[in-house]
Amino acid sequence: MTHVAQLTLTPKTQAVYSKSGATLGHHRTLSAPPGSALLGWAARDYARFGRKSFDLFHSGKVRFSDAYPCVDGEIGWPMPQCLLAAKHKSSPNHDDGALIAEAVRVGPDWFRKSPPQDALQADPLRGGYLTSSGLRITPELGGRLRTATEGGRAKEQALFGYSHIEPSGALSYVAQIEADKDVFDDKEWKDLLDLFDMQTLFLGRASRTGYGGAYDCKVEHVGLFPKTASASAGEGLVRVLALSPLAIFDDWGAPTLSPKPDVFGLTNGALNLRESAVSQWRYAPWNAKLGSRDSERLVIEPGSVFAYDSAELKAGIGRTGAYQEIGFGAFWVSPPFLIPSALGAPQFDKRQKTSQQATSKTELPKPTSPLQGWADRAAKAANGAILSGMRRLL
Repeated sequence: MTHVAQLTLTPKTQAVYSKSGATLGHHRTLSAPPGSALLGWAARDYARFGRKSFDLFHSGKVRFSDAYPCVDGEIGWPMPQCLLAAKHKSSPNHDDGALIAEAVRVGPDWFRKSPPQDALQADPLRGGYLTSSGLRITPELGGRLRTATEGGRAKEQALFGYSHIEPSGALSYVAQIEADKDVFDDKEWKDLLDLFDMQTLFLGRASRTGYGGAYDCKVEHVGLFPKTASASAGEGLVRVLALSPLAIFDDWGAPTLSPKPDVFGLTNGALNLRESAVSQWRYAPWNAKLGSRDSERLVIEPGSVFAYDSAELKAGIGRTGAYQEIGFGAFWVSPPFLIPSALGAPQFDKRQKTSQQATSKTELPKPTSPLQGWADRAAKAANGAILSGMRRLL
């Protein structure tokens, strides 16, 4: 029997999940806890699982999904990059953060054939998350300045910054742990979940960086991903949404950004490059055992959309590619909100609740770095001197 459990994570402190190992002046964070952070939490008790450790942490038979933001019980999925709104026009959002379906089109062909009112140029809706009811969720981000030290003093020309996820009372995160049939018996499965259930998890960058994200965790024995029925796209296109990073390789073992339809379980079909919207991401994960970084990985970013012509019409959620143990490879074939209406607009479910706090403006809190504090005081003093000089002249 396949074991499935859902984790609900309630953030308590700021957290950082560096998107890249590069430190070119700024550590950019992911907007939600990745599956690798959850696997890392379980790996603290690596020896506890004995001979099952390989199956648990390396084989892909046990999968720790990425976490997704959740508001009022609605789960936000990565924003599909094929959704287009009018550029330089009013926001396509309602006041409560939900998308106005009539102001959005699914793909460039629909935008060209049936553009929104007064639309001249298309602008993709990038970033954030989208629920099945059309609610946009944007986790709040903040930033801090840091400096490297040398001999107990600030190192010259070594000022850099972190962006981090701010905790929000209205926002929680949900993730899934799934184990293939016969990997664990019931007791071993319970031992794994006990590492998470009713625990405070410390994820992301360590406390020595001024962070150390704390999350209260609750485990429920339900699945995270929705059960989907077959759906007809009506336009001869099947769209596939990447729910997590995808690491897909071609027949020669090289990373590819244009996967064949059979990678997603589709038969026949050809990739429609015009209707597809794909972003890539390069990073090198840190290997704590070796004390160095592993080789660089080229992956497809969540929110990327692949469109296939004349493929078999189907719907469903699955996994493909490499690194599935850390949540990679999740995809959704024909999600309802990517099946266009007669006007080419996305079709959303009816909303059950309205939240005024689903989206939040990204504001940078006042930095707490001593160096930045000195700079602020110097700027304030300089402004005071300028004003004093102007008064004397007047």
